[in-house]
Amino acid sequence: MRRAFTLIELLVVISIIALLIAILLPALGAARKAARSSVCLTTTRQQSVAHNVWLAERKERLMAWDANGYFEWVTQIEEYSDSPAGIFLCPEADTFQSWGTGYVNNTRGSATTAWSYGEPFIASYGLNGFLYDINDGTPNASNWTRPDTPNDKSYWWGSFVSQVNDPTEVPFTADAMWPVGWPEHQDVPPADGLGTLVTGAGGGSGNNTFVRFLFNRHPNTTSNVSFVDGHSEAVTMPGMYQLKWSRKFDTTTEKAFNW
Repeated sequence: MRRAFTLIELLVVISIIALLIAILLPALGAARKAARSSVCLTTTRQQSVAHNVWLAERKERLMAWDANGYFEWVTQIEEYSDSPAGIFLCPEADTFQSWGTGYVNNTRGSATTAWSYGEPFIASYGLNGFLYDINDGTPNASNWTRPDTPNDKSYWWGSFVSQVNDPTEVPFTADAMWPVGWPEHQDVPPADGLGTLVTGAGGGSGNNTFVRFLFNRHPNTTSNVSFVDGHSEAVTMPGMYQLKWSRKFDTTTEKAFNW
């Protein structure tokens, strides 16, 4: 006589399978997230390598500020990459909001979205603004009030990459929700890690543009950062304050992140 599964046996098997799925899904999700973050880290390194090739062709002269296009650094180096189409998108933040009438809410990114500066141009990373050529242009000073702002050129590195001290510690690009920022050691971390702070152009609070680089996009609350010397690494949020963003950045500053 052929023996069939009883209803109880079938329910037990289904329960075991459901339990295994419940156990394995978080692990699989974490593994996928780690894999996407690894791709992002490789992407930031490609940006730095492309930048160094760009510098070599221009006799080591740093990039000029272009007030007409915050994303100009992207268009400058993309042709020096082997895969320009994917060099500026992090797999964890490769979607964006459609272009609209709201300046901030429809162009800025977040922890999980890219920024857009005119559809369909999008990217997931931002430039260290202190690396612009000190003798070629300046940001618009209309909404800057502190004396230690990006408009104080003593913070900027100079006109040539040889003037950048300790290039292994100076960020070139990092995960960001806006094309460029000028981090300062006194800038206060955002209240959460979602990249939802929208006060100020591109996300910021008054003159604080460091928040454009501070959010929870990758495992262990890290940001993928490329450096002037060509390498890249995952940096924790407190560790972002230990990088040499500008000539006057105090790397001994410690900040608490409550997320």
